[in-house]
Amino acid sequence: MSLLKGGMTVLLLAVPFAAYAVVQLQAVTRSDLFAEAPPDEKGLPTKEQLVATRVRSEQWAAALQEAATAVWQFRPTVPEAIRAPTADPTADKEVLALVRLAAARSANLTDLEKFLSGVERPVYLGALKERYVEWQASRAELVRSEEAIDAWLRSPLPGPVDGPAAATQALKGFADLIAEYKRGSKFADARKADAWQVEARVKVMRELAEAAQKPYAAVLELPLPLPDPASDKLVERAVGAPAALRDQARALRDDLARAEERRALTPRVEKLAKEMLAVADEWAARDELLKLLADRDLFTDPNKAAEWVPRVQAQLNKTPTDAGRAVIRRKVQQFCDAYIPKAVLLDEAVLIQGKPEPRAGVIIEYDSDAKAQPLTDRLDKLNEFNFLTAYKNFDRIVWANGSKYTGNRSALQPTPRSLVARDYTLARATVTTWSAATVNRLKIQCEGPGDAVQQQERRSHLDELVGAAPGQTGGSPWTKQNTKIWTRLSALSAATAKHPALFENEP
Repeated sequence: MSLLKGGMTVLLLAVPFAAYAVVQLQAVTRSDLFAEAPPDEKGLPTKEQLVATRVRSEQWAAALQEAATAVWQFRPTVPEAIRAPTADPTADKEVLALVRLAAARSANLTDLEKFLSGVERPVYLGALKERYVEWQASRAELVRSEEAIDAWLRSPLPGPVDGPAAATQALKGFADLIAEYKRGSKFADARKADAWQVEARVKVMRELAEAAQKPYAAVLELPLPLPDPASDKLVERAVGAPAALRDQARALRDDLARAEERRALTPRVEKLAKEMLAVADEWAARDELLKLLADRDLFTDPNKAAEWVPRVQAQLNKTPTDAGRAVIRRKVQQFCDAYIPKAVLLDEAVLIQGKPEPRAGVIIEYDSDAKAQPLTDRLDKLNEFNFLTAYKNFDRIVWANGSKYTGNRSALQPTPRSLVARDYTLARATVTTWSAATVNRLKIQCEGPGDAVQQQERRSHLDELVGAAPGQTGGSPWTKQNTKIWTRLSALSAATAKHPALFENEP
């Protein structure tokens, strides 16, 4: 690998030799000897003219000989007769000195040619042969370092790069190779090192992007809210790779700025870097979306829609593909579905003979296999709305720890709060797709047809109720996660009105 040909070192070494050649030719070629043409043999000069012409001719011939000798020193080889002063037939001491100087310089130039040509096992003969031997060894070390760097860039990485730690470890190995390259040879090219650094970081970022694909797609299929990354390996991988890509993209921009300042980038590497930065920007949006989906307060804060929906809209605006936008809209639908509970628990009290009594102490007895059944706070189980039809042969209502009972079917009635709970749960069951229209329709159904005072009372009741998960009974952890239903509806209604694009199909 002839690494130095055409590089800065060629210019630095070759220019002095070329300049020296010009100086030598100018020194031995005297323009005053060519002031007149050679004697004209057809003329009839005088004796003095003949003598003057002979002198000038001899001087002219000597000058030509010196010029030829100066030129010989820049030939790639030197005859052995010229190399050995004792074998030189020239008797003139000045000419002999010039010949010896020409031979020495010719040897040095020949050594330079050998070095620059990259021949294997060159034999250096000039006065600088020790220096050339040192340079030859340094260049050999440079070749080995470059081959190691090239192998790293072209070979698969030893392990999966799926997170910040793995990316840092991979680049540390490459940084060691670059350090060895710079330390091992005086001919190391900082511009090449800058370009290699860019290419290496692009390689690691490509690995990160590929590693993030499957976990990201799998996590998007999980119900909201997402599991905590600290306790779920799949979510940890899905969140980790985009976060590492974000950090590496920031470092890549710094690498590019340094390389562009030194004009170190080839068109190929520059193209790779810019393409990878575009990929990193796409993953930055996905990373932000994952953070939004994994928000721990996603369903505990009744006002969450007011600030969450605009942030998701910002991610939709940054997403360039139809598929990516479809994913975001799907997750928004999932958010709304969980943010607005599918059902709510009935009031903790019921009305028996017109008086409020704790629901927990009410038993319904049947003259059948059902026997005695406790009253629940769920619309899909035994309650004050269905106790006459849930089981056969109603017998009586028992309460106050069994001390009171009645067979009057109309004695058990719901409270106003339970009526609101029933109306909300039935209306909520009709919502299959979320939009500004469906949210507003749900609000109207919850308010009922009464006057303003009655409507406000129903809103207050709805905010006092607790959302219910499927199969849940009272006292579950959902108690804190599904309060203030009316507040949630109001926040979502305002958000859907401001950001309709999140709730619509592609135009």
